[in-house]
Amino acid sequence: MDTETLLTIEEIAARLHITVGTARNRLSSENSEMPPSIRSGRRRLFLLSKYNKWIEDLDAKQNPNCQIHKKTQGPGRPRKLSEADK
Repeated sequence: MDTETLLTIEEIAARLHITVGTARNRLSSENSEMPPSIRSGRRRLFLLSKYNKWIEDLDAKQNPNCQIHKKTQGPGRPRKLSEADK
């Protein structure tokens, strides 16, 4: 019999570097991204394999031209462009 590792909401929150409250808020929100989960009574559990797949899919969807990853100009006077930047 194959046993699957289950993660609690506390473990998922720690892996995502968010608080447990934020994880619960994201789960209750319809358009917020969280890994797939199952309910066992009042508990919310996450299959480790589905969490890993969700992370891989999230990484694959990540756009390198996203504003978050784009290098923005810092404070102060603009620098001269080097030959590599042109």
